[in-house]
Amino acid sequence: MIYLDSAATTLPSEVVKRDIQDYIDRGGWLNADSKYSAARKAKEVVEYARSQVLRALHANPDEYEVIFTSGGAEANSLVLADKTIASSIEHSSILNSPEVDSSTLIPVDKGGEIQYDALEHHIHSKFNYDKRLISVMYMNNEVGTINDIKKVIEICHDYGFPVHSDCVQAFGVCDVNVDELDIDAVSISGHKIHGMQGTGALCIRRSLMENFLFPIIYASPSQEFGMRGGTKNVLGIQTLGTACRVLNWKEESKCCNYLRNLMIKQVFDNMPNANDILIINGKDNPKILNLTIKGCDAETMVMMLSNYGICISAGSACHEQENEPSHVLTAMGISPELARQSIRLSFSSELSSDEVLRTGQKIIQCANVLLGGNLL
Repeated sequence: MIYLDSAATTLPSEVVKRDIQDYIDRGGWLNADSKYSAARKAKEVVEYARSQVLRALHANPDEYEVIFTSGGAEANSLVLADKTIASSIEHSSILNSPEVDSSTLIPVDKGGEIQYDALEHHIHSKFNYDKRLISVMYMNNEVGTINDIKKVIEICHDYGFPVHSDCVQAFGVCDVNVDELDIDAVSISGHKIHGMQGTGALCIRRSLMENFLFPIIYASPSQEFGMRGGTKNVLGIQTLGTACRVLNWKEESKCCNYLRNLMIKQVFDNMPNANDILIINGKDNPKILNLTIKGCDAETMVMMLSNYGICISAGSACHEQENEPSHVLTAMGISPELARQSIRLSFSSELSSDEVLRTGQKIIQCANVLLGGNLL
């Protein structure tokens, strides 16, 4: 299998795999909220993992808190307060929330980057006296475009608006530095950084917890500060902490960026009339390549490549079963027809150069079939 869908999920690292046996041996299966002494080991595991998440995000533990969730979508949902303002290319866990008014979505440019002037105009003209949470993702999950979150925060803070960022895709290939950004809340997911599925966290400024967090699953005060009910997933939390501890975003970014550029060169150099057929959607980034192949249905391309053991996607994994064009691409001004002809390739350090080159060859072969043999 050749796997180019790391934006959907990543292979757990070897050190994370070892955590599973360690979890059993150290008594991690015990309820971390129990009072007896044997359960203290499980609680220690949880608190150590919490410290590792804070450290990976460069967050001051005196100012920020970490709430463990089942993933990025739950972390996003947890932080959404009444009357949240979001960008038009957010993850569905934000855009589908009843707390987000679709009429107030901040537009993006043709590259998928938020329009900062529009953000300021929205705040100044419509909401200056009605303080709301602003949610803008760091890196888009379909085209990989990176927003200038520092600029977003400066604009919003000037008007007294707190800022949340979905950092699920960025965390792992970008330096998500909470203290330096002065951001109020970020969401992360374990399985995007070679951890386990079903794990995630919301890192939030302590001063905002009371006014901006409302439990989705109601809890006792001992369960994630009363914000997330249920017995803790100690194994998942442990592996999330480990994934954060061994995270090396510079190396991952360097590797992914090299492989992405290699794929671009492969298809553009070897596909006849490439400049007329291929369109790269979004702006340069280290992880995701969203590629329109004119005349080639994306879903068909995905299935054809799957027959060769190659895994890519036609957009966000959350929408794979839907027949609607990507809301991200259409928000960027791309027609529904071309959006349905766009595939997403996403890279990780688990991928080899040879696998990338072979995938590029197969993409060209499949495109030739779909275009009636007119390429080769």
